[in-house]
Amino acid sequence: MQTPSPLPSAWPAAGLSDLPPELMADIHTRLSFLDRLAFAAVSSAPSRSAFKPEPPWLVLPGNTPETSTIFSLADRRAATARASEPTMRDHVIIGSSQGWLVTADDRGTMRVVNPVTGDQGELPAITTIPFIRDIGGYFSILLKPFVDIRYGGVDDLASLSPPPYFRQCGTYTSSDHNMRRYFYRKVILSASPSRRAGGGGEGYAAMLLLQNPFGTPAFATAEDRRWRIAPSRDGVHRPIHHKGKFFSVTYTGIVEEWERGEGGEFRSKVVTTMMADDDDGQWQCCSKYIAAAPDGRLMIVIKKAKDVKYYYAWNQWSCSFKVQVFDEMTQRWEVLKHIGDLAILVGINGSMCVSTEQHPELKAGCVYYTNDDIGTDKGYRASPLRDGTLDKIPELANHHIWPLPAWFTPSFPLAPSRDGVEDAIHHHRGKFFSVTFTGVVEEWERDGVDGEFKSKVVTTRMDSGDGDEHRKYLAAAPDGRLMIVVENTKKSSSRWACSFTVQVFDEMTQRWEVAKDIGDLALLVGINSSMCVSTTKHPELKAGCVYYTDDEMGKASLRKGAGAARRISDHHDDDRRRNVGVYRLKDGAVGNMAGLGQHKSWPPPAWFTPCFP
Repeated sequence: MQTPSPLPSAWPAAGLSDLPPELMADIHTRLSFLDRLAFAAVSSAPSRSAFKPEPPWLVLPGNTPETSTIFSLADRRAATARASEPTMRDHVIIGSSQGWLVTADDRGTMRVVNPVTGDQGELPAITTIPFIRDIGGYFSILLKPFVDIRYGGVDDLASLSPPPYFRQCGTYTSSDHNMRRYFYRKVILSASPSRRAGGGGEGYAAMLLLQNPFGTPAFATAEDRRWRIAPSRDGVHRPIHHKGKFFSVTYTGIVEEWERGEGGEFRSKVVTTMMADDDDGQWQCCSKYIAAAPDGRLMIVIKKAKDVKYYYAWNQWSCSFKVQVFDEMTQRWEVLKHIGDLAILVGINGSMCVSTEQHPELKAGCVYYTNDDIGTDKGYRASPLRDGTLDKIPELANHHIWPLPAWFTPSFPLAPSRDGVEDAIHHHRGKFFSVTFTGVVEEWERDGVDGEFKSKVVTTRMDSGDGDEHRKYLAAAPDGRLMIVVENTKKSSSRWACSFTVQVFDEMTQRWEVAKDIGDLALLVGINSSMCVSTTKHPELKAGCVYYTDDEMGKASLRKGAGAARRISDHHDDDRRRNVGVYRLKDGAVGNMAGLGQHKSWPPPAWFTPCFP
């Protein structure tokens, strides 16, 4: 797709930039979906930040190789767009992430494109893998070095061993136009590959998942432009990029986290237990999609295909879905019959979980799915989890089934943060500060030329202790020192519990130091805000304590969606248990908020300081 045509000259960008962002956002909501993109294309970054986020779109093959069809779930309308050269024309989409599409052509070349901005690029050639050779119209893959890397040279378990074909043959040969069908499965990007976006193109990584029977990932980075096969004895089914890292679900239902080592190689570590078994024990033979809820919880969607008797002549294809959510406290997967106000979109090229409160155009508690079997037409539908019915999307007309469709979220370049932002504050020094998922603090400033916000690292990485799977809050002491509050949650005696540690950045030593006592200060943290105040100035607060509120938005939403009287699980039934509390840093004692009675847990509470102009 090419970038939508700009607005007429009567609406010059200079004139638009003079309008308040609130007015720009109001105009934006009144436009059709293609006009919204054209309007956003000539709007400034501050104005775009006020626009309502676009819900996912569906990218489908056009009637000709020169066109693509896009369908907006918000507008329930489809439109035809010209396919941009060379990335989209007669190409197959093999990935959708970070607002970018990854495509493959009939020569085995992989490219990236942002259909909104028109930015394009090319990923490293597949022949950068040492044992894959281009032999003119075909690719030859040497199997022995591949087996040595994926299986580590160990052949002890039949279920985790190479297929017999790999042992009997020395090479696997594929025509170049079949690489996108039978060798490439999916590509995930860690960040925008556009250098124009402010540096993301210099720090992104790509994860290429190979089709069965290869079933393992390869990684490439912008700095090291070559693909490196990574070992995975269990095989990788579906990957995502989440909290600054790659995650994948294996064929046996275990989630792994991938990190790059000092030598540039990516290695995985297991971060969850095996999925919960279902009633018939057939989930290992089903399609599994991994997604991340807006609050960060890992989710696996299980799709079961089946044939349903249609009259007396032939069987009709159908399917059903189940969703499991990983509970970090119990370290168990739990089957959910209802996902609250969430909607999940799955397909072979991408999967995502979104809030229907933010996107009311989507149906809550449903799985939107696309065809994920090459060469067959399985439809594009929404499946409510509560009753298992299948609903078509009636506004989506007949269309071609090849190339396969892809979910796509339109996006314009945002303020770049290679590591992702976990929490942010507006510091008293007049600037925005944020802490990344890996514990580095960034400072944000607006460029006086183009108006874009850009970040720079202002601290070293904090000590993450046993790992970085904790929630981090950023605050500033009254004297200006930066502080990170680390919350660690755990299950104790069948009850939820939490503990906090505080680290303070020393500008002289350029190091983070763990503070066992914060003196006459009190910290207030929550999902909506965090602050540090003096108890000398506010003697009503307890010195050396952390006041905290519920920061599990997704679980509160699930309780709301399933009904107040209904338990979603055995330890999510008490809204008040994990809502508000006071934690004393000196001895780890946890107390209730004096004078605060029973209250609802949704929407989540927020700290607020009253003030007058």
